Amino acid sequence: MASRFSAALQITNLDDFITPSQECIKPIEIQSEKSKTGAKIKIELDNATTVLKETAGNTDIKYIVISLSVQPVLSLAQHYELTPEQCLHKLAGFFYQLGADAVLDMTVADDFALIEAAKEFVERYKASKEGIKNQLPMLSSSCPDEIDEGKIEQPFGSYSEKIDNKLWGHDGSGSGGYANFIFRYAARNLFDQENVTVDFMNLRNPDFQEAVLKRNDQVLLKFAIINGFRNIQNMVQKMKRGKCDYDYIEVMACPCGCLNGGAQIKAKGNVQPREHASMLENIYHKLPLSQPEENEVVQHLYQTWLAEENTDKVRAYFSTQYHEIEKMNTALAIKW
Repeated sequence: MASRFSAALQITNLDDFITPSQECIKPIEIQSEKSKTGAKIKIELDNATTVLKETAGNTDIKYIVISLSVQPVLSLAQHYELTPEQCLHKLAGFFYQLGADAVLDMTVADDFALIEAAKEFVERYKASKEGIKNQLPMLSSSCPDEIDEGKIEQPFGSYSEKIDNKLWGHDGSGSGGYANFIFRYAARNLFDQENVTVDFMNLRNPDFQEAVLKRNDQVLLKFAIINGFRNIQNMVQKMKRGKCDYDYIEVMACPCGCLNGGAQIKAKGNVQPREHASMLENIYHKLPLSQPEENEVVQHLYQTWLAEENTDKVRAYFSTQYHEIEKMNTALAIKW
């Protein structure tokens, strides 16, 4: 017999049984043993500074080292109308007055990171061409925020040199020039192309850029620079669907990259954040350029401290991996 009720009012499943789940089941209560004598309770009011001093203690601090990267130095220099070199030395003097034992710049550490990241990319590219899966795209970032977004594997430098008379930059983006350096390194070591021009073109917006290396209309390398969480999320979705055709991606959480980082000094007046980041980028590109492979300190440390470039010691110091923490379904962790 035809129903006299509309499709919206018809009930098709009269079974209202809800399968129990961990979210709605009260876990087994663990009964604590009661002490016959009772517990001694002491209540004190301490601030965070007191707690930190008591837990760590000044005696545990043997040597205070301050490391300065180029981006915050440029931010402070622009804010206080100083040259980058003046700001660098004022910061060094300030930290020494506070009791620092050493104030270091990050040039050598940055150069180490660029070289090791480039070597890793070449290894991954060759492995991918040999049929080994999950080698590309390789993602690199300086942002802790990107670990959750992309599960990035990234080599980190662990050595910095003392403050020099100059502040050094790197060719490419204001986030360290990873994509530019690795693009040239790969072109030279994979395809014997020297002194290639790296031209990153804007795609959807200035925070999504792409560079391609071609030979006779054949695409050899395809790199991208992606900044900002919206662009990153789009990229992650493409990777999940197997639609990402990039070989390498430089990823930074902040729009405009590290020069517009969350800890940078905000722009004055009505200056927009992107305009302010562009001003800092102009200052960055006027800095003398460090050439990682020609850095004598880096080469000396490879030979003396690390015993050549391709050793287990190098991999132990400069490589790391991030793995997703599996959720533990214990009774005490269940919400009810």
